[in-house]
Amino acid sequence: MSALANTPDETQEDREQMKKDQEENVKVAVKLAEEERVRRLSIDDKAKMQEDMVRAKSIADAKKAADEEQKARVQQSEQANVMAEVNRQAGIEKAKAAASGAQVEQVFETIMKQNSGVRWFVCKLTKNKKGLSNEGTGETWESFVDAFVDSEVMWGVFTVHGVDERRSVVSVRTKPVSVCWVGPSVKPMKRMQALQGTRIFKDMLGGAVAVNVEATAKEDLDMKEIAVKIADCGGAHKPSHYDFSSMKLSLEDIGKSVEGDKY
Repeated sequence: MSALANTPDETQEDREQMKKDQEENVKVAVKLAEEERVRRLSIDDKAKMQEDMVRAKSIADAKKAADEEQKARVQQSEQANVMAEVNRQAGIEKAKAAASGAQVEQVFETIMKQNSGVRWFVCKLTKNKKGLSNEGTGETWESFVDAFVDSEVMWGVFTVHGVDERRSVVSVRTKPVSVCWVGPSVKPMKRMQALQGTRIFKDMLGGAVAVNVEATAKEDLDMKEIAVKIADCGGAHKPSHYDFSSMKLSLEDIGKSVEGDKY
């Protein structure tokens, strides 16, 4: 039987009051339930917030640790690179010092080593006309050209590096350029030394050259023209550029196309 069913002693007013009390009780129950729900949500939110804060701190700590580790690795790498460069420079200076007083044959072996730091030497006939004397070594093409004296018959070799850079792969090939120099101020009698000296010079090189140049003036030793001669005498596969130590000349710089099989 319904709670609102009539009883003998109940009046209409009593029934209405009972109904209102029940409705009020329902409202109170709903309110209490909502408050409990909100309270639980608040507790869950706080717990989640604390969990998020802990997670964020853990992530931040992990990132900081990773950054510090990366920084330490970079510093170690930089220090290693510095030491490697110091050792490389020391090796280059040692090679230069050794080359400056070495025999021509020894200097030729040195300049053929790509990382020696010595790219050229010049020489002339010894006083007895039976050999060649080392007259200087260096690194750049400009200093090589300057080493030839207008009043002398001289010979020299400069090692151009043919550098091929394709698809992140780099290869380097040494292209020795030999020069037979008869200066513009050389007297006729002295010019006769050229034949004898050239024979000794070529015997010493053993054919290990890419280009032979006969020069009587500094204009004959134009860097771009030398690069063209190297490209023309090379094989079908050309490098990306020619390294003259102080300058790099690409195939485009010397008028050669990189397209096709020839250049």
